[in-house]
Amino acid sequence: LLTGCPLLDVEVDVPEVCVTYADLPVEAADRDGAVTIHRSFAVDDLSLVHRLTDLDAELAFVGAALIARTGIAGFAFVDAARISISSGGSELPPLVLYQCAGDCVPADGALDMTAASEHDALAYLRGDGLIIDLELTGRLPTVAWTMTVDVCFAGRAGYTY
Repeated sequence: LLTGCPLLDVEVDVPEVCVTYADLPVEAADRDGAVTIHRSFAVDDLSLVHRLTDLDAELAFVGAALIARTGIAGFAFVDAARISISSGGSELPPLVLYQCAGDCVPADGALDMTAASEHDALAYLRGDGLIIDLELTGRLPTVAWTMTVDVCFAGRAGYTY
């Protein structure tokens, strides 16, 4: 055997992968006009993601998406949006992934929130979970509705044996 030479050295690109919170309920707006809602929720099971973070990896948050599920057809009512994440059980500061104000561009039943710049995701994804904070402002629907929230990352992972 050769000493100092790895027997196996693998590096792969990690295409966009999303952590999903499905069917987040939102109550009907109780008044007409601009309203702001705040939703905060936890994604507690990152066990599949930890398979990547345990490797030699570089992962970056690349954006998020809100997808209309029930009660609404899309997000044309949104004037401003902001989504941030923090790591459960960690002292990492909250990280704003995306925000828009007056320039939000909803289409096809979704609000794509592509990050203006990629943010290092590794430390946040190594935690026990993610806390996702979402804020929407606009003339919100006067009926109850649900949405699915995707927070997405991409990068590369390597393994040497």
